[in-house]
Amino acid sequence: MNRPELMIGAAAWMQARGWKPKLAKRRGHEQSLFEHSLIELDVLLELLPILARPRHYGLSEDEGKILAGAVPAERQAGERQWPASSRRGEGGSAAVGRESTQRL
Repeated sequence: MNRPELMIGAAAWMQARGWKPKLAKRRGHEQSLFEHSLIELDVLLELLPILARPRHYGLSEDEGKILAGAVPAERQAGERQWPASSRRGEGGSAAVGRESTQRL
């Protein structure tokens, strides 16, 4: 997995979906859906080599790719609920829809 390419591709995909102005977190400080998702992906990519070690979970490269794809898919599934509710600070649903998982 090419980490820089993955991060750039994910950022472009999220930006094209208009995630920068959408609010994801409002506890102590505000964080856009774009920032929140990109940070989650970055942390996951940092942890994948550790999780791939036999003494931990022994994740395969394919399993790592699935997890990396799951970060934006999970956020995308609740996307339709974020615009109205997140602007009021109520949060949104994070349920993963069938369409999202099938596209992965």
